[in-house]
Amino acid sequence: MTSAFFLSPLGYIRLGEDRGKLTSLSFSGGSIFETPKKNEVIEYTKNWLKSYFSGSKDPFDISLTDPAGTDFQKEIWRILLEIPYGSTVSYAHVARVYNERFDASASPRAVGGAVGKNPIAIVIPCHRVVCSDGSQGGFAYGPEIKRRLLELERS
Repeated sequence: MTSAFFLSPLGYIRLGEDRGKLTSLSFSGGSIFETPKKNEVIEYTKNWLKSYFSGSKDPFDISLTDPAGTDFQKEIWRILLEIPYGSTVSYAHVARVYNERFDASASPRAVGGAVGKNPIAIVIPCHRVVCSDGSQGGFAYGPEIKRRLLELERS
């Protein structure tokens, strides 16, 4: 497992890599430490984040990721990857897409739980999911970071 940090305009972001796959990307409020060795996935992710925060819409090579989660969570995260840069959808919309694909009856609340467990923030764009009434809704790293990510993508 390799860990590294990226200083973004919104604060430090912790990156985790294991066996050639990005396993985590989270905003960090704790102590900052860096694994000294070079790592291709970490370097790729740092470069992607630099581009993202500069307004680039280039997609992340999702084959480089390996998020840990339940089958339900992973399917929800796959749906999130379909949300276009600069757009938002509701938790209810994500639930409808999931239910149609899997002939299921997941609720928007269940979707919210899965969205909130996303271990690879920004890359898997959980910040693009909002409430049905258009309000921002929750975000694991707080409403200010979600607001700023959405503003960045809309500019």
